[in-house]
Amino acid sequence: MNLFAFAALLIPVFDASELPGSILGESTVLLSESQGSGKAVDPDDLVTLSFEVNLLDGRAIFDTDRRGLPYRFRLGKTDTTLTACLGGMRTGGVRTVYTQAAGKGVASVPEGTPLILRLSLLDAGR
Repeated sequence: MNLFAFAALLIPVFDASELPGSILGESTVLLSESQGSGKAVDPDDLVTLSFEVNLLDGRAIFDTDRRGLPYRFRLGKTDTTLTACLGGMRTGGVRTVYTQAAGKGVASVPEGTPLILRLSLLDAGR
């Protein structure tokens, strides 16, 4: 079963504590990971990553690679969902997580919309 089919089984009820995988934050669960071999992220690091956001039916609603630019932000200062998702990662690592849209978020999807994020950590530093 692919990740999108698995995640679709979780709807309409979502309780992160009942999902297989590690809970990374409120309503955020790690589904798969490829550990990187570089520097581990620190709480205030400036991180650079590429990521894709998909709806449960597999449609990509945002992709930094399509924009041609990676995303860069300081951990803990802006996006709390991405901060939770990146905790403990090392550069070169890739994670797939299940989460819910918070507020207006990416592509203006309604709050609470289930999402699959695929994150690739490119760089982390001060």
